Amino acid sequence: MGATLAPDHILKELADLWVSLGKEGQSEGGAGVLRGFPTWNLDATVSKDIRATEKIGATLLFQFTNILNHFQPANPTLNIDSPQTFGVVTNQATSTNGTQARQMEFGLRIRF
Repeated sequence: MGATLAPDHILKELADLWVSLGKEGQSEGGAGVLRGFPTWNLDATVSKDIRATEKIGATLLFQFTNILNHFQPANPTLNIDSPQTFGVVTNQATSTNGTQARQMEFGLRIRF
């Protein structure tokens, strides 16, 4: 016959699991919590090494930032004193470098 666990033991195990997941003491949940829209970006780098001789070569480099160049809404207005604009999105989110557009950078490094 299998062992049965007391309800208080089960609750203690669940509490330990909750703490181990890092949820205890954080203010991420509860009533009245407002979160903004998630933002994400896709960057890529492509490079090609070219050798002319054993000592002479070059590296061709292409770097792309915000490849998809898709719309990402900024957080909505949260001023409850203005009911007409409360919760309204009025802008586009900027990336960490403060830009919104796709950027491309090309480079050629020559080694000799």
